[in-house]
Amino acid sequence: MNSVLNRLNIVGFFSLWVIGIAAILCAITGMMTPTDPYVRIYNPELTHFGPHMGTMMYHTQKRGNSAELRFDLDLELSTLFNWNVKQLFIMVTAEYPSPNYRSNIVTVWDTIIDAADKEDADMYLEDVVGKYRLNDMAGPIDNIPLNLTVHWERAPVMGLFLLGGGRGVHTQQFLLNTKDIAPASTTKK
Repeated sequence: MNSVLNRLNIVGFFSLWVIGIAAILCAITGMMTPTDPYVRIYNPELTHFGPHMGTMMYHTQKRGNSAELRFDLDLELSTLFNWNVKQLFIMVTAEYPSPNYRSNIVTVWDTIIDAADKEDADMYLEDVVGKYRLNDMAGPIDNIPLNLTVHWERAPVMGLFLLGGGRGVHTQQFLLNTKDIAPASTTKK
């Protein structure tokens, strides 16, 4: 009546069904856990400012401005980890207007924290130098409002990686002023 292969088929597909239901429940309950992150950016300042020669398109170059940011960062993000979080992506972006564009968004610092190192999600970093510089080809970046924003994304173990679904934001605004900064040297040796 029922062969061994037929019974193995039934047991195998029932097991897959149970694993699928468990994965869906894990993904749903992981999104519903409460979180209470604390994020602050202190003392943002420009440290280097000067001209920048960059490639905008193939075979053309355009002059622009380049600036380097420093800031203090206070993060307490360990509450974002639960049984369904594999990694936490953290980045600091700078947003500012320019003559040609209403909004320019540049990533200035980022890091990835694994679930095994979730104690590292609580950190106070002093005098952080941005990994990436502000390079603007559109015009001068002086006396313009600059928003520094901390974003985070949670990468789940099971379920959809919803861009913006696990996102948090903290923004601090300050005025980008280059008058007190000595320009970076532009001489070639």
